[in-house]
Amino acid sequence: MLIPMSPLLNRCFCILGPWFLCIFLMEGCEDKKALKAAAYWPTVERKPVSDIQEQKEFFASLFGGSTFLTQWAEIDTYRSGVTDASRFPYQDFWYAERNGGTNARGALDVYDRAFHGGQALAGDWEAVNHHDTEETWSGHCNGVSAAMTRYQNPKHSVFRPKGCVPGNVACVEFKPETIRALLAEIGQNVATKFIGGGRCRN
Repeated sequence: MLIPMSPLLNRCFCILGPWFLCIFLMEGCEDKKALKAAAYWPTVERKPVSDIQEQKEFFASLFGGSTFLTQWAEIDTYRSGVTDASRFPYQDFWYAERNGGTNARGALDVYDRAFHGGQALAGDWEAVNHHDTEETWSGHCNGVSAAMTRYQNPKHSVFRPKGCVPGNVACVEFKPETIRALLAEIGQNVATKFIGGGRCRN
């Protein structure tokens, strides 16, 4: 049944309607994220303390009585001003699962050619285990963070089998971007803990 509305009411509905719909869709966001997080990390629980306090406690559990600094002015007092450029953390892609994960640029296909005789074992594993297409944020950012702080930035290609002649059909080239993707996948195995705010927060 259609209910006639005055031009004024019709205008208000067109303006406010989308906002009410947006609020309705956002309702329950925290619950949805919490359930999904529990599925990925069942041992992680949110403590009834502020985020800063939780971060301080986590930092203290790792480094004992060391002070957890939260102000840039405090951190700057430890700046030496000089470091070797080879130790700078490198920048990398975050390998979104909805775009193929660490195989988005074919890194796992290269790995499979070199070590699995061309069988898509690594590529298929990634497709089965890292394939979240629902959440836009789901990817390998934690693996990338671990890799780029632990390893130096790959700058040159390597070839496998070791000692093979580049250009030969059996000689597989691992370009720097391929190596970075594989390091990001390795970094996924590092024990991690989120110490930031929730994703649903403003």
